[in-house]
Amino acid sequence: MMRNSAYFAVVLCVLAAQVAHAQPEPVWTQIPVTFYNYSTVAQPVQTNSFSFSLYFPGPAVTNVPDALGCRWNSFVGQPTGVAVGGSNGTSPNYPRWVTAGSPNSGTIPRGNPPGGAAPGEFDASVGAVFQDPVRSDTKMKGVSFLGSFSPAADSQGAPIQTVFWESDSCADGDTEYGFFQQSGFTVFYYSYWTNCPDPGGSMACIEAQTGQQVTPCVGGFTFPTLPASSNGQYFFNAFPYQDSSGAWWFKAEALDGQSTKPLYSCKINPAVSSDPNNPDAGTFNCLDENNMSSKPATVNNVTTTATPGVTTSCSIVPPGNSNTFFNPGWTYGVYGSLFAAVAGGENDNNPLSALTPFTVTALKAGK
Repeated sequence: MMRNSAYFAVVLCVLAAQVAHAQPEPVWTQIPVTFYNYSTVAQPVQTNSFSFSLYFPGPAVTNVPDALGCRWNSFVGQPTGVAVGGSNGTSPNYPRWVTAGSPNSGTIPRGNPPGGAAPGEFDASVGAVFQDPVRSDTKMKGVSFLGSFSPAADSQGAPIQTVFWESDSCADGDTEYGFFQQSGFTVFYYSYWTNCPDPGGSMACIEAQTGQQVTPCVGGFTFPTLPASSNGQYFFNAFPYQDSSGAWWFKAEALDGQSTKPLYSCKINPAVSSDPNNPDAGTFNCLDENNMSSKPATVNNVTTTATPGVTTSCSIVPPGNSNTFFNPGWTYGVYGSLFAAVAGGENDNNPLSALTPFTVTALKAGK
């Protein structure tokens, strides 16, 4: 999952009209989840694995083993996706994590370990995860959820709430795409070398083939304020697809949670720019609920934060590529995991019973 310092999924039914691409919209399949809690506040017992509520976590536990058994450097040098051809067709490899120059080892700690946070850490987090079995019929082609984000905040600020696909389940320099919200703004993002530390600290991610230090390369857009839904919830949908020319795009959209009326959608090609003044921004073809062209509130190929800029890793080319753009094709039909999580802060001023939860009424994988 994404760290706030670095940058930081999706319709639950097949729409009657399929999108006009080489790949149609995925078939959305309901999935079961496993819960985890890296905080000191117990979450309510979840009675339905297909619908759940996640509350603002309390203070972080300290140095607890990863709930899914993740270990440092288990996948060093292995690809985080599939190769799709072309000058930017090879997915980045998992990096080597080092501290003070020595490779990290053992189980990845979560919570708030001494010396700083582990990958994917926000000090405290609670969530649900679907770990995709390695079977040919479970390769994922999209991520989808129906639900509502929480407005809860306290002295530690607003929590990060997120649903996303990840190339493994360890937050260890993986490849991701999905949605998150913080302080009322919903963002669609895509990233590789996700959660790697910023330069200057004792912990670093090292590209296994080149020996270069890497940090996350992130893109995406911020949704505008959406119209009120008929039931207080929204469908959010994201998936990669290939157009008739062979180029890979993402489609990300929000729909009414009851009528499934499209409210806002974007088709994103990170590798192509239609703006000569911002050649790194990619192409964003966005429509509002009236099918009128609309510009996302924030668009930049390398950041989803309020301040545009190029992160260090975006100037480093992953081996096998000739440029640094994220290629949505890397994520099409790939094994991985789906996460839904709330992270950050504590609920010292808001007893758990008084908080509004991050509600995921349904979580589905695209097949």
